[in-house]
Amino acid sequence: RQPTAECSVSAETVAVGEQFDVDASASTDAEVADFDVDNDERYEYTNQGDLETAHSYEEPGTYEVYARARNGDLTDRAFEENAEVCPYIQAWSPSTESWIAGQ
Repeated sequence: RQPTAECSVSAETVAVGEQFDVDASASTDAEVADFDVDNDERYEYTNQGDLETAHSYEEPGTYEVYARARNGDLTDRAFEENAEVCPYIQAWSPSTESWIAGQ
């Protein structure tokens, strides 16, 4: 059966370097999840069997996070359309008092 991706994050605002969790465990019919944490269409974390990962950002900014649920014999490509957009993550830099790099 084709999985349906669900995605949540443990915090929507984090400091630069602060770790947060991305969770796809509410996905249905999923064996593993892949996570794209910077919306560059490359999944930085793949084959996460517990359907979760942790991440932190080194630059301030607003990031769109994706989770892709997969199972068994079905390929990654089959589920591109099922990528679930998690809430945007904002990374704050106290040293520059900036949300967006360069501003």
